[in-house]
Amino acid sequence: QLFAQVTNPPLDSTREYIVMSLECMVGPMGDITSTKEEQAGRLCLKTPMLREHELQGLMNTEVRGWKAKQLDASYPVSEGNEGLARAIQRLRLEAEQAVAAGYSIIVIT
Repeated sequence: QLFAQVTNPPLDSTREYIVMSLECMVGPMGDITSTKEEQAGRLCLKTPMLREHELQGLMNTEVRGWKAKQLDASYPVSEGNEGLARAIQRLRLEAEQAVAAGYSIIVIT
């Protein structure tokens, strides 16, 4: 046989935990080339899905001066794809405005 044969084994979450992780970092990233202490202040979440009390804790945080802004992603289903496109555009604009206003964390609900 003069070619490599590729198999498709099932993913092994125990040995491939780094690529299988749902862990996500929250908070301002800043300059990734800096090794200053203020660059280490990010929140590590085990999953991007939060329970109600975890979401409330994040929304009410005052750690490192962070402020959280909640954005509503809902739109009338009757408006179809056009309504979805308008909602995404609205969310983009609202997120930009929130960041410009000093919010560090954007929560889309």
